[in-house]
Amino acid sequence: MAVEDATVAHRRFLQREVWGMFGQRITEF
Repeated sequence: MAVEDATVAHRRFLQREVWGMFGQRITEF
């Protein structure tokens, strides 16, 4: 369970990073 929770948290963190990059690119245009 702990390993799965860590994986989910890591995925959520990556999604935040990716969406943050997209958000910056969108605001630039």
